[in-house]
Amino acid sequence: MFCPQCGTEYRDGFFRCADCQVALVDKLPPPESTPPRVLPSQLVTILQTGDPFLLGVAKSLLDSESILYLAKGEALQDLFAVGRMGLGLVRSRDLLSFRLHPSMMSELRNC
Repeated sequence: MFCPQCGTEYRDGFFRCADCQVALVDKLPPPESTPPRVLPSQLVTILQTGDPFLLGVAKSLLDSESILYLAKGEALQDLFAVGRMGLGLVRSRDLLSFRLHPSMMSELRNC
């Protein structure tokens, strides 16, 4: 007998976990499979911009469709407030880019 919550094994004759107060089961469920690891080299750049408005639109579209993405360069811009505040200018080397795994491209076409 096993506790489905904490995984503690109990000998026969016990019906509830002493710690979790849940009913014991005969077998633990199989562990959930983890998604395959995605390497940065596998990501495809779908947008590269220095325009804060376009950045917001892109994030909004991707988030509304629950599409996972990597926004590269955004944290540095937030840290120094360059581009979003002040003059609103972003140097070409400070462009923000959105990157996706190729398997997400079909979902992107539906946006």
